[in-house]
Amino acid sequence: MSDLPNNWINANLSEIATIVYGKGLPTNQLLDDGYSVFGANGIIGYTDNYMYENQEVLISCRGAYSGKVNISPVKCHVTNNSLILQFNQELYKERKFYYYILQSIDKSRIVTGSAQPQVTINNIKDLTVPLPPLPEQHRIVAKIEELFTKLDAGVEALKKTKALLKKYRQTVIKAAVEGKLTEEWRKKNGKRIEPASVLLERIQVERKERLGKNYKPPKPIDTTNLPDLPEGWVWAEMGQ
Repeated sequence: MSDLPNNWINANLSEIATIVYGKGLPTNQLLDDGYSVFGANGIIGYTDNYMYENQEVLISCRGAYSGKVNISPVKCHVTNNSLILQFNQELYKERKFYYYILQSIDKSRIVTGSAQPQVTINNIKDLTVPLPPLPEQHRIVAKIEELFTKLDAGVEALKKTKALLKKYRQTVIKAAVEGKLTEEWRKKNGKRIEPASVLLERIQVERKERLGKNYKPPKPIDTTNLPDLPEGWVWAEMGQ
């Protein structure tokens, strides 16, 4: 992290924030409603009081989510499964910059343990982070959120496109089985094409030879409630 822009410096995380554990809360004290309780990676329930009025930058410190950077909801209780970064007043205004920047760090630098992964204050306090001037921090956050908004819009458009493609595929298949895709082709070639009824007869001869005594002649198909087919097509059962 030596190649920093002009006027940027490197700083240890403990130089710019006080790092503290959240407060444990037994699961049997969780409520169905109230103020949010944030655990290792999300809201795990509710309580009747909160620790923090505003959003805080958190780092999951226990279990599978160790090292994941989160931001808490407003008026929230944070459990001891997360570390809270308490920035000084000036940096606190731009805390979202650190919420974003910490997501790019190599988690292996701060997570210890394999069976029970964890992040401790001791192994994160010397984590090096870039410190740009405050106005630039503000501009970086604004640009990130502008681009993320565009990205979200793109993802939403992609979802709609995928839904339309699925519908289009179904329409194409429906048109195919109704003979609509080959309608013009049949007009030009219909007289030279063997009708499907002849093909079905040959299939029955082959099945009879192959199945022998087990062959059962197909019963006539009731087409009363079936749609009309293009000229030269016939209805058949799968067993035929």
